[in-house]
Amino acid sequence: MYAAKGTFVNDWSKWLDYWLQKLKHNVPTYVKDGQQVLDETKHLHLPHNEKLFTTDANSMYNNIDTDHGIRVISWWLKDLDIKSQLPNNLPLEAVIYDMETIMRNNVFEWGDMHFIQILGTAMGTSSAVMWATLYYACHVVHKLVPLHGQFLLYFIRFIDDIFGIWIGNTTTEWVRFCDDVDNYGILT
Repeated sequence: MYAAKGTFVNDWSKWLDYWLQKLKHNVPTYVKDGQQVLDETKHLHLPHNEKLFTTDANSMYNNIDTDHGIRVISWWLKDLDIKSQLPNNLPLEAVIYDMETIMRNNVFEWGDMHFIQILGTAMGTSSAVMWATLYYACHVVHKLVPLHGQFLLYFIRFIDDIFGIWIGNTTTEWVRFCDDVDNYGILT
């Protein structure tokens, strides 16, 4: 399989991306662009103890364990299906099958050599961005927000970048939050 532009696998990945894009509304921290952040924060009333913070994942695409990614995204999609929160007509089994096939079988070119990617997001594929977005969204939705949401006045994410406003203490609660942000698969 080869995901180069104009190949069958790349077209297949475009189909997968089409359906993964429809899941953005299930990601409460999803942000479209910087203008959205400016618009949303313009009218915030900040308490005196707030702390602004940012994070950036270390080589996110390369450091998403493929098996972990498939497992958590598939689980989340099935959970959304049970709760009737999937977009209408989303072909769940086909999306999961395609996600597994594309992420496990990416061949990429470097110079005049070809390699099969054995770990990480299928680089160069159309679905890579939404795959990575949904992967960490599972962690945000199921762990970070439930455990730390009361201390997050504002919390958004753009692929591997997080921006937030912390209103909890900066000792124990902050340390727990930082540990939880950094504890997801092999991603740091």
